[in-house]
Amino acid sequence: MRKFCTSFLFICLPGLIFAQSFSLVTNEAGLTSATHTNGVAVADYDLDGNLDIYFVAHQQYDVNDPTTWNRLFRNNGDGTFLDVTAQAGVISRLSGQRGSPMGFKFGAAWGDYDNDGDPDLYLTNFGPNELFQNQGNGTFREVAQQAGVQGNSTDIHSSAVWWDYDRDGDLDLYVSAWGGASTDYHFTTNIMYENLGDGTFQDVTQATALGDTGRTWTALPIDANNDGWLDLYVINDFGANRFYLNLGNKTFREETRAFALEDSGNGMGVTVGDYDNNGFFDIYLTNIGDLVPPTPNALFHNTGEGYFLNRSTQLGVDNAGWAWGTEFFDCDNDGDLDLYVVNGFKLEPGRNFFFLNLLNQGNLTFLNRSQETRTDGEAEARGLVVFDYDNDGDLDMAVANFKAPAYVYKNVGQNQNWLKIKLIGTQSNRDAFGAIVRVTADGKTYHRYNDGVEFLGQSIQPVHVGLGQAQRVEEIRVEWPSGLVETVHDIAVNQTVVIKEGVGLVTSVEVASQKSIPDHFRLFGNYPNPFNGSTLIQFEIPRGGKVELLIANLLGQTIRKVTKYYSTAGKYQIIWDGKDLTGKAVSSGMYFYQIRFGNREAKGRMVYLK
Repeated sequence: MRKFCTSFLFICLPGLIFAQSFSLVTNEAGLTSATHTNGVAVADYDLDGNLDIYFVAHQQYDVNDPTTWNRLFRNNGDGTFLDVTAQAGVISRLSGQRGSPMGFKFGAAWGDYDNDGDPDLYLTNFGPNELFQNQGNGTFREVAQQAGVQGNSTDIHSSAVWWDYDRDGDLDLYVSAWGGASTDYHFTTNIMYENLGDGTFQDVTQATALGDTGRTWTALPIDANNDGWLDLYVINDFGANRFYLNLGNKTFREETRAFALEDSGNGMGVTVGDYDNNGFFDIYLTNIGDLVPPTPNALFHNTGEGYFLNRSTQLGVDNAGWAWGTEFFDCDNDGDLDLYVVNGFKLEPGRNFFFLNLLNQGNLTFLNRSQETRTDGEAEARGLVVFDYDNDGDLDMAVANFKAPAYVYKNVGQNQNWLKIKLIGTQSNRDAFGAIVRVTADGKTYHRYNDGVEFLGQSIQPVHVGLGQAQRVEEIRVEWPSGLVETVHDIAVNQTVVIKEGVGLVTSVEVASQKSIPDHFRLFGNYPNPFNGSTLIQFEIPRGGKVELLIANLLGQTIRKVTKYYSTAGKYQIIWDGKDLTGKAVSSGMYFYQIRFGNREAKGRMVYLK
């Protein structure tokens, strides 16, 4: 007699029971209006602790056609999103160009270019690009012309990437161009902008020798030779991909052959990750596998000796259709990086591919588990972002579809441990793009690279590490772009921690939002509740002053007290790690908390589960 489990799927392999799957939740999440899109990217634009999402509609703006509207969705923190495009002021109203086969509007790149602590947004278009500066109050102001980053008015700008190429602590900008506005969409030049630190940028394309002309879709900053300087790998559609070595003096030299990163063209997306967990970061790029003859995808294995080897066929990830967006990510929190590839073009919609990494099963290869994970959606997919939208510790996905609503997949069936690390740069750029994080638990070290790069997108989010059944993190090592190396030790699992450059672990309080000035004291409660590991107690105050947090057990005994002083009004959060005044972990059960501000107080209760 056969027995089926409706909540998840079992895939039986030698030495492995794989119970991971995803649930399509576009409707439940309130994201059905995200349709006919190219790029997608996430960031916590309002600093409330939840990742918000921006979709780029591919058609030129038409006030009477909602499918042409770019959309910003604010994460409500309860598994749903709210369209706040108009009130936030990020409507892209560009029109007038005739468009291209790939659309009129393309990419979205989040990056805190002014280092003021909130994410700004850069949009790439056929024609002038847009830069929306975050005003810190839930709204944005378009400043591309003033900043000098509009690009060329007649070019197809496909994507952009924020990175600190000169290591001066602010984000510079590389803009990829797919073609120009002539009948044949002529080849045009990518643009390199240097951040001058005063809100403006300078075009340094010629000076840096980064003016690639191969109809670029994506560019990946990566320190390929481990010298501390970010190099640039440019993925081209028409023409070979090119690797540019950073010489450390604001100039680059093309060294594709020397690093064995040659690829025959038809390049689309790229992702970076240490798939074999050897401490060196590998590169996977997507090509057009549906052509005759096909152009296989490439997985460039980093040997750690200054060159790469293409192992895509050996590892079983060489053909994933007419591929576009792709991401390495740990879908099942077992510590190794799995791989997702989306595809499809107007000639024929294609199914997306999910490849399971079997490294932890002692087999260095990938298996196609698209159908079993229920991630094999069929559409003309383009962009892809992997993120934990519901803050439950496992990674979910959003797929931008060219002619249909987005696919938003919730990760279900996962019961392993995890850690998320939010990085705050001080000497380095605020987003810590280019940082390397190495996490050790149960004697294993996991390596993650913080860049945010996606196909037609760039995101700002915490670094995620799956920990399997490890009960404690022994060490977190952060290698900052500035060159500073910091370590913290003995961290509880299943929580988000904040590490600030030069300060270390921020264990108690983090400013969570200054999107508006509150006019009264208010307690929002704690999340998650019940919790294991840590919980966030959120509140807002109408002015600066002293805030006290008291935590008591069922007997009314105070077991923890935190006192903080704030200089301004705002929304804040206190992280309680489940420990008492002596630093000892408390037992499972119900606890009460009280927030005091001046002569006001508010109370709540929470449940701690071990």
